[in-house]
Amino acid sequence: MAKYYLTLNGRPNTLNEVTWAKGIFENSKANDLESIDNFCMSFNNVEEIKLHLVNVAKIQYNEGIINNIPDFKNDLNIRYINNKAIRTLSYGIPFTKDKKYFNYEDYLQNKIISLRHDPLFLSRLSARFNGSPFQSKNMALFNRMSYVFKSTRKINNGDDYELIKTIDNFMKKQILKYDSKTREYKRDDRGNLLYSYRGLHDIAMFVKNYQDRPLPKEPKIVGPILTKELPKGQIPGQFSLFDK
Repeated sequence: MAKYYLTLNGRPNTLNEVTWAKGIFENSKANDLESIDNFCMSFNNVEEIKLHLVNVAKIQYNEGIINNIPDFKNDLNIRYINNKAIRTLSYGIPFTKDKKYFNYEDYLQNKIISLRHDPLFLSRLSARFNGSPFQSKNMALFNRMSYVFKSTRKINNGDDYELIKTIDNFMKKQILKYDSKTREYKRDDRGNLLYSYRGLHDIAMFVKNYQDRPLPKEPKIVGPILTKELPKGQIPGQFSLFDK
């Protein structure tokens, strides 16, 4: 199982790990992605997190939080090590307002279904998860539907039903643990479905980032250009003794 680290942006290929599992979070698993997310979602913004870290660590604001890191103004992110290389999870860290995106059944899936007629969303969804296992057919349909909405802005009931089914299939394969040999979702000894928290995190943060994106500014409405009525017989551009 991969280990994850709450880190400060710093030099490339350097973890700059933050010691966060202290105080009221002392019993948390410091290198567990779900625990890190829950810690971050206990705060409204990154400033609150940093203030908490400083207070818990009993050090001054400008002295950093670990390993004498001097630049405490850097953003926080989540990193992990893959094939000896340090990787950073996309879209930063979640905050309190983002908890809803991590509710798979009651919010996240319904939110994606509500966005299914948005060609930009479908296009970005396909690009983001195109390399995920068992998702090639789903991504191909998202791409096709994105093109349909861009070109005609219409979809028949049959295609719409297929799109909803594909979203459900995409969510299950991304979040639930899938056995490619049996072609069934894995279950524990009690028959409960097993899920991948990393899969949930990736989708939740993708949708959250899409919703938070800056919307294009509305074009300014320019009023009609007013022209000065010329005296009778005067040619446009001609100097007049009566001009003031």
